[in-house]
Amino acid sequence: MYFAIVLMCGISFGQPSCIEAHDNYGPYKTLEECQARTKVMERDIYMMAPDTKLTQQKCTKADISAT
Repeated sequence: MYFAIVLMCGISFGQPSCIEAHDNYGPYKTLEECQARTKVMERDIYMMAPDTKLTQQKCTKADISAT
């Protein structure tokens, strides 16, 4: 299972600031599904904060079968 995370940065009140956004809809069965979700998250963050820039996106793999 994969969890989606994006890191976006911008300038706020003259100071650089970054937001790490963790997905609330996952986990995803495949890496491709997770990567598609990071694109949606990126688009949604741009809509809320258009001056931000995508710094990093990743899909972390986690074994949730042990829980």
